[in-house]
Amino acid sequence: MAITLTSDDAKDWIYKGEGGANLVLGYCGSSPFLVGKVLRVHKVLRSEVQSVIERKRLFSECEQLVWGDIPQLVKSTSKEIAEQVFAVQVMSPLLDSKHIDGGVPIFVTKEFLESVEKNVHTQRPPWRLHATEVDLLSHSALLMSDHSVFSSGSLKDDVCVAVEIKPKCGFLPSSKFIAKQNAVKKSVTRFRMHQLLKFHQGEISQPSEYNPLDLLSGSREQINQAIAALFSTPYNNFRIFLNGSLIFGNLDGSDSSKNTVYSANQSGEIGASIEDQIKVRST
Repeated sequence: MAITLTSDDAKDWIYKGEGGANLVLGYCGSSPFLVGKVLRVHKVLRSEVQSVIERKRLFSECEQLVWGDIPQLVKSTSKEIAEQVFAVQVMSPLLDSKHIDGGVPIFVTKEFLESVEKNVHTQRPPWRLHATEVDLLSHSALLMSDHSVFSSGSLKDDVCVAVEIKPKCGFLPSSKFIAKQNAVKKSVTRFRMHQLLKFHQGEISQPSEYNPLDLLSGSREQINQAIAALFSTPYNNFRIFLNGSLIFGNLDGSDSSKNTVYSANQSGEIGASIEDQIKVRST
């Protein structure tokens, strides 16, 4: 189904979250085709000045050599299309298509993107807002299933609890090309090193105790330890949704308590609070 989103459609899309490269919008309108969907809108750095011609250069010569055996990828005309082709052509064969949602590129007008940026301006985290803006030169966005609700998009008779975990890199590199001065990479995960960097730069008040190696260890004790650490400092690695609405975790990935629905002092208390909240919302 070919559709184009215009400025009139912007009111039906609400802020869901964002990462470094994309703004995620949830659909709140009445179109059966769009209910239960999210839209990934590409962002650019505010300091990034590019012409339309430069935007068309998606792949360098070296990247074209690497991905040359996937012509649909190297011939992609936008980052949104390239992301979709990469998910379908590269990741699906590796992880099984049932685990991959490549999404569908749909057309968006500049007016739609301008309206969306204006509508979500006050909801975006200040540090994200300062660094990035909606890419107004984009002509498409990725339409994907909202995995925080049931696939049918119907929440009238059901209660849907979705847990989002971003496990991060769960292995240690052992390459012989790692220099001696960087040998720490072989014993400490990139996530934990990045946490210390953020702490020393004042971006967070405390480093997370979460270790990706624990979560993926296969050991019940270590997995429980990883989950407890995620409850304590969820940042943008751990969130819980009830019927598509965030009830635990942070929108902005910080350690600020203003976006955390429940305190993380004791995981048992958190579990009880979430259970009570589910009961309240389902009655």
